[in-house]
Amino acid sequence: YEVKDWLTNGLNVRESEANQSPLDSFIKVPVGEEVPLSIDVTSISAKPISIKNVELDILSTGMISKVSKNKFEPVETLDEGDTISAGFVLNATKVSNDTGQYGDVLIEWSRLSEFKGNVLRNICRVPTLPLSIVSSPLCVKISTPETCFNICEVFTLEVEMKNTTEISMNVCYELINSRQVIVSGERKSYINLMPLDCEVFRYTCIPLKKGLISLPAVRVGKDEGYHFISKAARNIHV
Repeated sequence: YEVKDWLTNGLNVRESEANQSPLDSFIKVPVGEEVPLSIDVTSISAKPISIKNVELDILSTGMISKVSKNKFEPVETLDEGDTISAGFVLNATKVSNDTGQYGDVLIEWSRLSEFKGNVLRNICRVPTLPLSIVSSPLCVKISTPETCFNICEVFTLEVEMKNTTEISMNVCYELINSRQVIVSGERKSYINLMPLDCEVFRYTCIPLKKGLISLPAVRVGKDEGYHFISKAARNIHV
């Protein structure tokens, strides 16, 4: 999403533009899984702007609920070409094969003036990418402690896999490395999940940088062919 200078360019974001590129694609999400959403905001204003908040407004469709939001620090000065990030974790709550918008990204910003400080505070509303929520035989969820994360301090990462079917399932899973986190534990394994069974794997992690970082993603699939049927990832703020 790009924040443009309203006074200079006279541009507006309208809902009628939601179907234009790059919003003319959709994402498939397994029901019951947590969905990480990372939003990058880039300023192309010729003059500095201030970003007070980036929020996600969920529509009341029952498809998606917001689980959490990573800590966001207001940015007093964002120059042309600079980018800030905001992260959210969503939960896909019910199956819906109809693709559609599940919410809007709200960007609260203002121009900076050397004489009057912040002027003309705006809220820019940008439609989210449409998605389709599908049923999945295997549900994967990544969770972290409800606490503050500090650089080089240990925390525990949990990966939960649930067989949502009434038949046993041979599952292969792989933890994909992240350059931003040190992870201790088994990276690749094969397990047998009984009908409606749930298995939890725990990993010891150490973040290596501050800001919004990506945790290792998890890929899972049936048998040894690595025909992946699910992929989960999550971001945290350090």
